[in-house]
Amino acid sequence: MKSFLVWILFLLLLIACRNKKMQNTREQNQNWQTVHLIRDTLDVKIPIEGKLLAWKKVDILSPVKARLVSLLVEQGDHVKSGDLILSLWPLDRKNNYSTIDIHTPLTGNVRSVYFAINDTIAAGKPVLTIENRKNLILKTTLSKTEMLYVEPNLNVMLFYGNRKIKGAVWEVDKKTQQVTVVVPNQQLHIKHDLYVKGYIDLGEIAGTFLPVHNFSFSDSIKARFKKDTLLTLRKAGVAQDSLILLYPDLPDTNTIQIKKILTL
Repeated sequence: MKSFLVWILFLLLLIACRNKKMQNTREQNQNWQTVHLIRDTLDVKIPIEGKLLAWKKVDILSPVKARLVSLLVEQGDHVKSGDLILSLWPLDRKNNYSTIDIHTPLTGNVRSVYFAINDTIAAGKPVLTIENRKNLILKTTLSKTEMLYVEPNLNVMLFYGNRKIKGAVWEVDKKTQQVTVVVPNQQLHIKHDLYVKGYIDLGEIAGTFLPVHNFSFSDSIKARFKKDTLLTLRKAGVAQDSLILLYPDLPDTNTIQIKKILTL
């Protein structure tokens, strides 16, 4: 009788574990949804944003504690490399109280002036800032996947409100994943730093695409072809504002399954 009760308890426990396993399997399957892939050759873009800055900029520092006794420029003035721009009167004996003349090392425009005549300036403090806006630059950091597709001289389009600003990829640093975009400013005459959004145009790329809404706010998703075949798909660029170029490419299947809850 005792052994019979043990067998009954064992069978009930076995059935409960089986039901729990089946329930878990159903729940796991419900977390996956089948999506159709799109294979095409499309114009692909990589979104970017950041500050558009002067390509050269320098702060003119006071080498010693001194009084500003001559200031030959004001904000907005154009200066040429080597121009005399200010004079300082040292306030210590080390410089024999001899006037120090400061010349600009950069051709450009005076961006800011921080002191006025007769002001006392501590050693190492900037007296004024000079910048050259012949060109503008934007530095942006991309993902490792995006960096696989970016190279110098690719076209870039930036937007500031309704204004369109054309540029090009200038430098690509694979180690830091940083891309530098350059914008010629001779005709644009942009005089201030601008926060812009835009894209790097990769041109026509043949690959596998997936509707963008499948990614939600994530840059990658889990996918499977069969129950035992899993991999992570990553964003490599945007096409037609609604499709994501996938990496790695998937040439041998028309559908995949992805997680409904897009977490890794």
